[in-house]
Amino acid sequence: MLRRILGTLAGVVLAVVITSLWEMTAHYLMPPPPTRLDVAPGAPTLAAVIVGYGVATFLGALTAARLARVDWAALIVGGLMMASVIALVVLMPHPIWFTALSLAVMAVATFAARHLSLGMGARGGAAAA
Repeated sequence: MLRRILGTLAGVVLAVVITSLWEMTAHYLMPPPPTRLDVAPGAPTLAAVIVGYGVATFLGALTAARLARVDWAALIVGGLMMASVIALVVLMPHPIWFTALSLAVMAVATFAARHLSLGMGARGGAAAA
């Protein structure tokens, strides 16, 4: 049981760290124009952030599933990452395309990591209980 908890926690931490570093880099490399009063990032920056969400979710979910040795750990990481995006767009409005694409990319990354982890020895479904 401890292995499952710590593995899932490690996946969440990895996903958050990757997301933070990726976002900082994207905003540093593609800052908003200096003449704008609002500091909302532009479409290229948001697109780069979406890619980062996908990479972070995939690596975090795969790590969780591999360390916990159960496939549902990947689903927990993916669900928490998706919840963080929902919280982000509630607190700071973003374009609707950003929200929809972020959630779609994260869902695909989560299920890809889960599927890959099953091939790497993680147990799934009822066998994991």
